[in-house]
Amino acid sequence: CEVFQLMLQAHLQVECVVVRGSRQMVSWKPWAYYLVVLLFRGMFRDAGFARMLAAAFDLSGRRALEVVTVIADAQFDFPSVDVYDKEDSDNLALFGDEQSTVSAQAYRRLLNVVALPFSSPFASDG
Repeated sequence: CEVFQLMLQAHLQVECVVVRGSRQMVSWKPWAYYLVVLLFRGMFRDAGFARMLAAAFDLSGRRALEVVTVIADAQFDFPSVDVYDKEDSDNLALFGDEQSTVSAQAYRRLLNVVALPFSSPFASDG
């Protein structure tokens, strides 16, 4: 994440931040315009990522972030459409009945964007 952050920051000539939790997302979101998500294996089973994503997509009177997804892992597989069904929800990190709707909507919004490949001399295939 840090390598991508430095490359993006150098290319865009604007401050870029790696957010590691929902609290950081809440504090940085008012100044952000874009949410860049690096896609890699297993990320959708991480409850911390689910909370951070829900915080990113929480509108609460603020503007919505533009989403950019980047495939950072050559082994990343996009989940199928039925992954949001109750029977298949164990493939995603969802929390609580009330919050599972929010997090499922956040996953849908994230996966509705075409992902760009991450090609860098620093990128690895494994």
